[in-house]
Amino acid sequence: ILAILMCGGSYCPLNPQDPQKRLLTLIDDTQTKHVLIHNLTKKTFINFTKYVINIEEIVLNIQPAYIVDDAFTELSTVLVGRESIAFVLFTSGSTGQPKAVQIRHRNSISCIQSYLNVGLFHKDNEVILQLTQCSFDAHFEEIIGTFITGSLLILMKSNGYLDMAYTCKLIHCEHITYVLAVPSFIVTMCGYLLKCQSNQYLESVRCFVSTGKY
Repeated sequence: ILAILMCGGSYCPLNPQDPQKRLLTLIDDTQTKHVLIHNLTKKTFINFTKYVINIEEIVLNIQPAYIVDDAFTELSTVLVGRESIAFVLFTSGSTGQPKAVQIRHRNSISCIQSYLNVGLFHKDNEVILQLTQCSFDAHFEEIIGTFITGSLLILMKSNGYLDMAYTCKLIHCEHITYVLAVPSFIVTMCGYLLKCQSNQYLESVRCFVSTGKY
């Protein structure tokens, strides 16, 4: 994600669990030049060979000897401004065709700055759980917000959010301080903790943000 933004590109997340038709619609609507995949998602995008780049193959083929000082200055001429499009999200398409929403750099930075101003984010010592699916805008805030504020981002295993025991244990063991989730997820979590009498699993959480529909 950081590489895309640094290159002056726009990031459009694709959920591999979405139907092929929706994925193709999103790729066509954004006039995507490249779809970045890894070994776990390449089967999903096997029909998109025109666009696909397996980033794991690129990373594995790069030898330290080929990384020279010039490589770190190549991006200095890339112009990225406030009005540049940082990422593109699509609506669910429940009313028909999915609609694209363009988020510019000024929008994303203003959002993260407001999080800092009201105390949702703390600089340097925050430990943030990356819980949100990539099809929601909070996904971007969790990742980019973490790096901008100098915090620590904790990634979950694939579909880990569906395993409440795993999620609660991860929060406890990694001393998570910030969690963002939809109301239904929070209700389910609280019910699980009450049933197991394990409220201590949330002792490290400083800020619990609830957003979206119940």
